[in-house]
Amino acid sequence: MRFPGMEGEDAVQVGWRIYRRNSESPHRLFVYNANRTQAEAVMGVDMIYVNEHARSVATVQYKRMRQSGRSWVYWHDGTGERELKRMEAVDDKCRAEEESTRTNHQRSGALGDPRLVTTPSMVKLCRTVPFMMNSAALISGMYLTREHFWELLQRPGAGGPSGGTRIVEHSVPRYLNNTTFTTLLRDGWIGTRGTSSDYVIDLIRESLSAKGPGSVVVGMHRSEVPPGNRRVN
Repeated sequence: MRFPGMEGEDAVQVGWRIYRRNSESPHRLFVYNANRTQAEAVMGVDMIYVNEHARSVATVQYKRMRQSGRSWVYWHDGTGERELKRMEAVDDKCRAEEESTRTNHQRSGALGDPRLVTTPSMVKLCRTVPFMMNSAALISGMYLTREHFWELLQRPGAGGPSGGTRIVEHSVPRYLNNTTFTTLLRDGWIGTRGTSSDYVIDLIRESLSAKGPGSVVVGMHRSEVPPGNRRVN
């Protein structure tokens, strides 16, 4: 696995790799291949990102679009619906944590640490094309919040000509591309905060402690340099 403009090396801990722009760079991305399916079973996601500096967590479920004539189409099925429900449950719990913080007037840095999106669950629609694991390019696709993804499935045009529910690539009016998503993630503008971050991290730890085959990738961004667009006293 590679990240644009970053070099990878094995960490001391087994299973971890460290990515950085150069040997002197304070910006580091820690990636761990957990070899578990429990995190996906519990949370309905494929990728988990933890930004340690911003104390935020974002999760992504990848959805494949298949070519149909000249269009690329994602077909929503029972498996996708179950994954969406698990993601919704996590998001609802995070909202409850946020509301509890506000209601109880708890002293929390979360109240002064705004997010554009405070829930963790996102979806990435990707074309089904060959992908080389040693490629420096990220998989091209469209990042959507879970709510935005759900709204697209509810549109009148989502019905297929022979039944079923679909999302056609060219019908998606707005989305985050790779650059926008990674920038917002790095700078702590998307993902959980406060006690909702604690909840998701505890959920990840619990799910990864279970035994089982498969693979879930956990990415952790660490840096001695504060995220962009953040005032430093």
